[in-house]
Amino acid sequence: MIRTTAAASALVVCLAMSLHAVQSDSQNPSDEPQPPAVTQPPPQTANTQQAPPAGTQPAPAAAAPAAAKKQEIGKWWEKSSREYSPLLPQWLFHAEGTLSYMNASGNASGSTFDTTDRLDVRKDRCTIHSFIQWSRQDMVYGFGQGGVDYTQRTLREQVDCDTSKTFMLVGGIEDYQNTLWYMDKRLKVYVGEAATLFENEKQQLTFTGGVGHVDFTFDRARILQLPFPVNIDYNPSSGAALGIQTWRWKASSRFIFNEVATYMKYFGSYLGDNWAINLSGEVPIDKRFSFQVTYRIQDQANSIVKALHVFEQDRAFLVGVKASM
Repeated sequence: MIRTTAAASALVVCLAMSLHAVQSDSQNPSDEPQPPAVTQPPPQTANTQQAPPAGTQPAPAAAAPAAAKKQEIGKWWEKSSREYSPLLPQWLFHAEGTLSYMNASGNASGSTFDTTDRLDVRKDRCTIHSFIQWSRQDMVYGFGQGGVDYTQRTLREQVDCDTSKTFMLVGGIEDYQNTLWYMDKRLKVYVGEAATLFENEKQQLTFTGGVGHVDFTFDRARILQLPFPVNIDYNPSSGAALGIQTWRWKASSRFIFNEVATYMKYFGSYLGDNWAINLSGEVPIDKRFSFQVTYRIQDQANSIVKALHVFEQDRAFLVGVKASM
């Protein structure tokens, strides 16, 4: 109960912290010149054509319509499709990736490798977000403190449909693996609604709430090799409630801060809850590349993790380069 309250409090704290028209003057048309007085022409015969009255002017040609001004798209993946009027008709694509690597020697030796890739595709009001994150840590600590060798993987596909500039419907599927927690798979399917709580030129604060269903698969073969007895359900499943809060702050042209906090509460009490906070700072190098520092915290609190005698919380500090195109 204390861990659940603390995790919910952490999400609330993150949420709290992160909380032309030109009209041209119309021109008056100039007065038409008055035709001079003319005398009555003599009667015309049948073979005589009538000439146009003297002093008359031909009708002016219709002005050509002004060319439509092209919309400035900018960073469309950071905006609602409803901010463009009319809606952008073309397919839009955006991709970015981050590569981080750290190597240690001395009292602790080993390496940490992390890669994160993202693809955004938009058509009309709908946007598809594809996300891949893979980490590998192989570290040995001195003075007999042991070591750690594990991999972590996240595959996520999410579809957003903008109902207005502020609200959108979301739905997605996520496959997560963490060998440190003997977790082969955590398959999550969810639906919900997202809202932009605050937005200006420098900041954007959003919150997503939804429900879903989660299926777990734990590595039975490895667990049976542990030197102590473990009595757990290797394939538990449960419904869950989900909350995601994001905050983007463009502090200056040389620094951008991003924060994402996620919390999931399982309806099955034995599965407890899990939460994660991802903090990153970007220093642009040029239009496409930037230097990035990331601090990541993950917490998986349930009776299964406790029975496996592993730490419920995992933290990582990463330094890398981000590319965007």
